[in-house]
Amino acid sequence: MKDTPLAISQLSLKNSFKGYATPVAECIEVFSDALLYAYEPDDLKYSVCSKNIPIELLFDNRYFTIINKSNKDIVFWAIDGKFLKSGNRQRCDCAIFDENVLCFVEFKTRSEGTTIESREEIIQHAQNQIISTCKFIEDQIKTQKNINLRDKVDLEGHICLSKRFPRKTSEEMNIQALFAKENKFGLYFDGIKEF
Repeated sequence: MKDTPLAISQLSLKNSFKGYATPVAECIEVFSDALLYAYEPDDLKYSVCSKNIPIELLFDNRYFTIINKSNKDIVFWAIDGKFLKSGNRQRCDCAIFDENVLCFVEFKTRSEGTTIESREEIIQHAQNQIISTCKFIEDQIKTQKNINLRDKVDLEGHICLSKRFPRKTSEEMNIQALFAKENKFGLYFDGIKEF
């Protein structure tokens, strides 16, 4: 049996969330592949991670790319719809992390944002989901195990948008700057993370 990766043990994730309907261990997978993809399959209510991407997701870039050139352990945690299935709490789709960086990922790949208002609402909602999930995890491991999340890992928020979503680089840069100022971690729209 393989040892628990440092990425998981240093945050005491399994012990910090004891008593939840779905144990953390049932929602995480550890990969060491050089190239991985996280995405929301059309037939599931939660995100997944794999070495391959379904062909129907390729055209619109409806996935998040994980590059792991050193083939170290990368943890994928399916949060929305798998770990947290109900309740009023906003939550992002998944977290992807190693022992140094924890990325909160929210997929808005089915959203088109055809008007300025809807685009702003979609991005704001995704930000709120990332912030809420981060705060929930921070509070839980602090309360249960007296671990300060930000002392252990750097945080990142990633919003994945499809090709159909109208993009404005200057607007995204302003959103990123404000997000970093208010939350003390970065926000990205590029749909890729290199570990």
